[in-house]
Amino acid sequence: MTVLLMACSGVFTSKRQGVTLEKPPTIAVVPFFEFRASKKSQSLARCPLGGEYISVGEIAPEAQGVLTEIFCRDLKLKGYRIPDQEEIEGALAKLDGSELSPEILAQRIGETFAVDLVLMGWIFRFQERIGTAWGASRPAALAFIVHLFGVEEGTVLWQGRYDTSQDTPSENPSQLFRSVKRAGKWETAKQIASGAVAELLLSFPSVAVAE
Repeated sequence: MTVLLMACSGVFTSKRQGVTLEKPPTIAVVPFFEFRASKKSQSLARCPLGGEYISVGEIAPEAQGVLTEIFCRDLKLKGYRIPDQEEIEGALAKLDGSELSPEILAQRIGETFAVDLVLMGWIFRFQERIGTAWGASRPAALAFIVHLFGVEEGTVLWQGRYDTSQDTPSENPSQLFRSVKRAGKWETAKQIASGAVAELLLSFPSVAVAE
């Protein structure tokens, strides 16, 4: 099932396989990987898993921590159990994930922490705004893809994609209306990320209610 959500800040795309999770599921959230352009002129890149194209650009130093933290926070609020992030980072370093396919890495992480699910994603763009909430000479921009793996078979149960930039009204007149929807303020990359994660998780696999 594919869900396309049109929002004031951009386009969200998510896919799920009609799966219902047993309650309470445990999810290991792998720190986001950074996908950097091979050359300055590159504007698009292909996702390592699935092959779809997404915007690529500047990635701020705090990007990995910000997106990982937001997903952990929101998944906990939805009732999922999340293992300690420091332990996952340590296990990831020992596994040398660069040598493994995403599917195999998800299985290894899942087996190590005895979890039901593994969330893994890639950041392609995390550009901070230059200016303030009331006037920015450069808007914030964000692009990432995230996948939810079932540990037992290493298959993708759900995926989410977000790709947008908050253009200035002079560059894109239609953005003026979008800015009004945000009370006329220019968001930071973290604020955009927080809204993007909340939107994407609306299509996250449902949890079965125990009878």
